[in-house]
Amino acid sequence: MCIRDSPYSACVFIEDSQNCEELCALFVNPLTLLSFVTLTKEMKCKTIVVTAAMSALCKSLVKVCATEGIDVIGVIRKEEDLKTLRGLGFKHVLNLTNSGFEKELKEVAAKTDARIAFDAIAGDMPGKLLSAMPNNSTVFVYGRLSGKAPSVDSLKDQMEKENKKLQWFSVTEYKIIKDPEERKKALEYIQKDVKEGGKLFKINVVKKFALDEFKMAFETYTKVASTGKVIIIPNP
Repeated sequence: MCIRDSPYSACVFIEDSQNCEELCALFVNPLTLLSFVTLTKEMKCKTIVVTAAMSALCKSLVKVCATEGIDVIGVIRKEEDLKTLRGLGFKHVLNLTNSGFEKELKEVAAKTDARIAFDAIAGDMPGKLLSAMPNNSTVFVYGRLSGKAPSVDSLKDQMEKENKKLQWFSVTEYKIIKDPEERKKALEYIQKDVKEGGKLFKINVVKKFALDEFKMAFETYTKVASTGKVIIIPNP
């Protein structure tokens, strides 16, 4: 794992007994979701909203949140995913494509006092979240699956009146990466879970590829991103 401006301290030591294939995808997502949990606790919030809820990150996030007493409202696009996410422990699952989505989110967010959202879609999604969430809410944007920058210009007056905020989140700029002690503590926690069976952070490897099959690996990943990971092995 590479941490800018800190080459030698960026090394992550892995115990000889652990499998590198099991740990290769256990840094960015786990460190990101652990940061989400820390932010939620610091803001004294008991319920959060996440978009792209079928992602591997969100599936792990709901498990970690359960250990901290935090409920998760998941936003999806496909109705068939509803049962899967409820089975994983999502408190509420809302379909973005339903005509009553924003009204439903407003009711659920008010009932649960969900004042924090983590958005991986951007475009008009942060605006929909902010419009529906209670006063004093914050939406953290950490991805742009839509390929579009956040658009909330039409909500500026409402955001100011209701003390709502939009913030960009990058795990590389957060203390879990920047603070050596925080990073060490988080990575030890992740590796311990994986060593004990991966109840929180275990990844599903869909397929393995050789280094010269990189293009095929990338094409495969775009098709299976919500179900698991593909890994590239330099010398299979």
